[in-house]
Amino acid sequence: MMWPTDWHEYELGELLSLSNGINADRTAYGRGTPFINVLEVITNESLTVSDIPGRVTVPTQVLARYRVNRADVLFNRTSETQEEVGLAAVYLDEEPVVFGGFVFRGRPTTTHIEIAYSKYALRATNVRNQITARGQGGIRANIGQRDLKSVVIRLPGKPEQRAIGRALDDAEQLIATLERLITKKQAIKQGMMQQLLTGRTRLPGFTAEWRSTTIGSVADQHRRTIDPRKERDRRFQHFSLPAFDDGEVPVNESGAAIDSVKFLVPSKSVLVSKLNPRIPRIWAPKEVGAHAIASTEFVVMTPTDGIDRSFLKWLMKSDAVTSRMKLLATGTTGSHARIHPRQIAVLEVEIPSEAEQIAIATALDDVDREIGLIGDRLVKARSIKTGMMQQLLTGRTRLPVEVAS
Repeated sequence: MMWPTDWHEYELGELLSLSNGINADRTAYGRGTPFINVLEVITNESLTVSDIPGRVTVPTQVLARYRVNRADVLFNRTSETQEEVGLAAVYLDEEPVVFGGFVFRGRPTTTHIEIAYSKYALRATNVRNQITARGQGGIRANIGQRDLKSVVIRLPGKPEQRAIGRALDDAEQLIATLERLITKKQAIKQGMMQQLLTGRTRLPGFTAEWRSTTIGSVADQHRRTIDPRKERDRRFQHFSLPAFDDGEVPVNESGAAIDSVKFLVPSKSVLVSKLNPRIPRIWAPKEVGAHAIASTEFVVMTPTDGIDRSFLKWLMKSDAVTSRMKLLATGTTGSHARIHPRQIAVLEVEIPSEAEQIAIATALDDVDREIGLIGDRLVKARSIKTGMMQQLLTGRTRLPVEVAS
């Protein structure tokens, strides 16, 4: 690509002095000085003390040698994947911290690069492509100091660096605000579920007693199967565990692409995963098509008379149900533990009248919908930041800067 002519090219070795981290004895871990290790570097483009959970006890002379100062850059020199090797995280705090043996410290040796700019520029696509191309290794990816030093970065003048840093900081602040809001709303939703689905808190206008029953009495289980391979050209709406984990969006695919027998999914179904109840997968699809099928790892349920479908969904997500499903699951390992449909059917629950069910489900659906809307905003904000980085860190888009008099 064509870079702006007033941007200057440097190798990282011209900007940073790289050092290896400390390999402390295992007995030193757990207390003492904050200790930056691989995970913190991989997951954060900038670091403060609050981002560093680990501690290590080191002598004073060792602390001086391995101390991380404000504006130092940390790189993970090893990772499980090529894509994550050599990620950069800039330290923004003043409190003394040290760094581990699987991390490089890059100490600035010039004033050519601004701290507000470096935390974004060192993770820019053009820089990351160079670093990952230099990574080596089979089981784990690694990068050495010499290869890291040879990576080329192009820098605008410092006023433009500061302007770019401020613009990207604003985008990052919006993302952080939305993430905090989602966390807060999720906590509110969990509190509402614990109160409303147990009857501890009643919505206005409802005073009638709740009745004891079982899941088998409030939901019918459907076990009718189909072999999609016998209808190779038919398009199926396929509800699978991977599709649930990937945003709860069923896959539209031909019978030829589906390699095993599936359950038929009636309208108004609620799907409950039998596999590993430790991770609840409760799916009430917004739309169930004429040719809907589901993995046999799901229990396919429909509400019985007098049971609201949305309430059934929230009931199956409730702690009273999910906690007992975890206890009843059996298997060789946690990730392959399963619960039998019969065990789900006999779980005892307390339920209100249908009118109160609808009111409870509506309240929970509303807060869930609100979380979804904020999530959509978060996705857009992250996309905007990515686009800004691609434009601003390559000079394709220039920001106005004040010219010193």
